[in-house]
Amino acid sequence: MIKKPTVSIGIPAYNEEANIKNLLLSILSQDQKGHTLEEIMVISDGSTDKTASIARSVDDSRIRVIENHDRIGKSTHLNSMFEMLDSDILVLFDADVVLASANTIHYLLHSFSKESRIGLVGGNPQPRPAIVFVEKAVNTSFRAYDHFRKVWRGGNNAFGCDGRILALSKQFAQSVKVPHDMIANDAFLYFSCITSGFKFRHVRRAKVWYRSPATLKDQLRQSKRFAAAHFRLERLFGDIASEEYAVPRSLRYKEFFLQFIQNPIHSLAILAINRYCKHAARREEKSMNAKWPMALTTKKGI
Repeated sequence: MIKKPTVSIGIPAYNEEANIKNLLLSILSQDQKGHTLEEIMVISDGSTDKTASIARSVDDSRIRVIENHDRIGKSTHLNSMFEMLDSDILVLFDADVVLASANTIHYLLHSFSKESRIGLVGGNPQPRPAIVFVEKAVNTSFRAYDHFRKVWRGGNNAFGCDGRILALSKQFAQSVKVPHDMIANDAFLYFSCITSGFKFRHVRRAKVWYRSPATLKDQLRQSKRFAAAHFRLERLFGDIASEEYAVPRSLRYKEFFLQFIQNPIHSLAILAINRYCKHAARREEKSMNAKWPMALTTKKGI
């Protein structure tokens, strides 16, 4: 009889009272075929709301809530989870998502049984339908990049690694340490994985839902951090960081053109916002750390 892999789940959380229960219930409703869930760690990073108490209210002995009174940033908590890991696989979720089906975790873990040396697996975060203008503009940009993620190198590329849903093998997790000031933990894990002899795989079927920023202020916060992360990763990993994001121009232009035809105003708006953020990120990157400002409209619950 083949032994089922054991799984721990890690959820770093900062002021996630609106969604943490939704996420935990969606995890507990998963079909555990092919794996054994041992533990769900919720680490509250200096939350000033009811995140910790709401997480504790979910009645399941596998849930462990660790409450930090001071905010120290996601990177430090990831390293703590890597060090504490006893299970075969660590699954990470952002606290503002909800699993889209009862088989999300099963799909995510399937790659580990198919190939050797799999270190990191990325799932498929999808935004909820947009309501307001900024949300619609952000989702227009998402659809273009989502196609890159799907078709370029079969999805096994940097765009396919998103911190909203990731799985790490025990071997990889215990070999990596995230810098305390890292502002893009998912990308750091991706580059660490492929430069240290492990494989990355992207799984389209492993889907979670999330909310896009709904205000200009929130999108500026998020987009500047994403842009700044590229500069920081280039310093750490060199040319490979640039090469991994260098989607063929023909594919890039085609997708942006298709989105422009379908949504011209939203496409122009998000292009202008992202261009501004890229320039601003060059000035602000060195002052950014793992305690980045939250995009509050993404935290309203799903």
